[in-house]
Amino acid sequence: MRSEDQGICTNWTIFGKADGNKKRLEEPLTSQPFAVPALLFFFAAAPLIFGLIPRNRFYGVRTSKTLSDDRIWYAVNRAAATAIMLGSGVYGLVAVFEPYDRLAPDNFTIWGIHLAAFALPILIGLILVVRYAKRL
Repeated sequence: MRSEDQGICTNWTIFGKADGNKKRLEEPLTSQPFAVPALLFFFAAAPLIFGLIPRNRFYGVRTSKTLSDDRIWYAVNRAAATAIMLGSGVYGLVAVFEPYDRLAPDNFTIWGIHLAAFALPILIGLILVVRYAKRL
């Protein structure tokens, strides 16, 4: 049975080019270079945003300060999870509006844009979280 018969969308048509042309992605969205890590980060951060993960040594922002106080643990991890989810969302927007095509002549440039869209927002967010954690 084909995925279209099951009602699963595996192809995306993406609009939004300045010249009005459609850009068609004939591969699943998960074929984008950082889509799977972005989705994993997004879903791994969700329990931290909702305060579902108690202090532990395995999952979350673990510093001597966060491990010493529940209030600091939840505040810092909520901030870090927000940064990670926002960073993943930024990458998702880039993947939708500027999809990577392995066969395109400028594919390395687009791959670089995807790398920057994935890494930079998360890195900037986590730097801000470290500063926030030091102030608590």
